[in-house]
Parts: sequence; C-alpha cells; structure tokens
Amino acid sequence: MSLTPLEFITYYFEDSNKKESRSIYNVYNSGGLINNIHPTASLWECNHHKGWYNALVDNNGAKARQHFYVCGRLDEFVNHTFKKTESEKCFYHDFHLMNALLSDCQPLVQRYIKLKYPRMIDGLKKRNEGLFPQTLMSVLRQDWEVVDFVINRITNHKLKDDERYIAWRNYFTGLRHQQQPQVEEALAALLQPPVITRLNQNFLGWEKDLIVPQVVVFAKVAKLRGMDIALNHPMIPNELIDIKPNDEYDDLYDFLKTFKLTL
Repeated sequence: MSLTPLEFITYYFEDSNKKESRSIYNVYNSGGLINNIHPTASLWECNHHKGWYNALVDNNGAKARQHFYVCGRLDEFVNHTFKKTESEKCFYHDFHLMNALLSDCQPLVQRYIKLKYPRMIDGLKKRNEGLFPQTLMSVLRQDWEVVDFVINRITNHKLKDDERYIAWRNYFTGLRHQQQPQVEEALAALLQPPVITRLNQNFLGWEKDLIVPQVVVFAKVAKLRGMDIALNHPMIPNELIDIKPNDEYDDLYDFLKTFKLTL
C-alpha cells in the first residue's frame, strides 16, 4: 500500500530519530567521505525531515526554524572544514539554501550568503549548474554583476519562451530593480499546476507533493529583500516565509558548538 504524502513525511521523521545517533557517530569516526558524501550529510537530512515535519504536520514554526538552523550550521561546517569539491555537489540543491534562510537566524543568514563554492561558481558560468542557489545568494549580497549575468543567460537560452524561463527572468529582474509586482507575477506563474509538475518532477521524496521548494526559497528571498510577499497556495507555507526569528537557537551537536565562524 502506498503512503500518502503526510504519512511519507511522518515515516522520514521517525526514521530520522532512529538514525541520528549513528549519523553523529559517523561524523566523529568516518575520517572522510562516505560513498563520496561528507558524513554530516546524513545529519543534515535528519534535521531537514524533522524541520519540515514540524512545519507541515505539527504546525510548530519555532521547532522547524531550529532544525533549519542546524541544517545551515552543518553546511557552514562542511564548507569551512572540508574543501573537497565532491562535497560541494549537494549545495547545488535549492533545499540547502532554503533551509538556512527559513531558519530566520539573521547572523547565520548573513554568514551563509557569503559562503564560497568554487565548483558551483564554475558550474554556473559554464553549465548553469548551481544556477539558483548562487544567484539567490548574490541577490542577498547585492552582487548585481552575477544577477545581471544570470538574467542575460536566461534571456538568451534556447528555451527562453518556456513559461518557467519567462518567470525566472521576471523574478530576478524584479528583484534586481526592487519591483514587487513583477516578482509576485513571476511567483504566481511558477505556481500554475503544469509548472509545479515540471519544477517538482525530479524530487523523489515527500517534498514533491507537499511543497514547491523553488517557489518557497524564491518567496523567502523576496521577503528578505523587504517585499511583502504572501502566496495563497496550499504548497507554500506562508508562516515560514514571514520572518520570525526564534528567541534562541541551539547548535545541538558538540562539534557544532565548538565550531565558530566569522566572515
């Protein structure tokens, strides 16, 4: 019998509670990559599933933001302690930036958008790899040279008449020139049912049925740019789009508690 989306995320939540201790053990004892992936990746997944379970099932935004904060801290840890290019591949995914931003911990957000991923930057210029995370980080840094490069890349793409490309171009142009109506129009276009299907078609987990990750992170970036964005759609958790920092955040794991990052 197949699981419903809510049953699916509940399964992942319960599984994360079971495997978290083993994941912590691997961080301290692996000595390097496991199957070409840094051992903190499993911990990141645990907090990812827990955070979204808290947000979508428990309706507890504070708990969700705490887990998303830990996801961001784990990314910082890997970025500054393990410089293998293989470990950068995971950061091409919108989920990593999305979770860090949804934490609403502004010191973390300001550090996160300054993280450097050489492989991602090279991929952006040559193959469009890491396009959205790198561009969104550039928007929040107000690095408009990168944003203009991406707008031109989208404008000149062979599929430029595809509704997704039109929306992407309008979204980044609206952010570039602080035009909220253009941003809202672009987000609305990305939330049309056929477009959602195409945006989510490569996701294998519960995410493809419960959220539209790209639109979530796009809306959050617009919010962080001072735009009053609210989207009326069941797959967009507006409570997380709003900026509501927790009173405090816990690094949870000893290796994160001793890891300090200043940029």
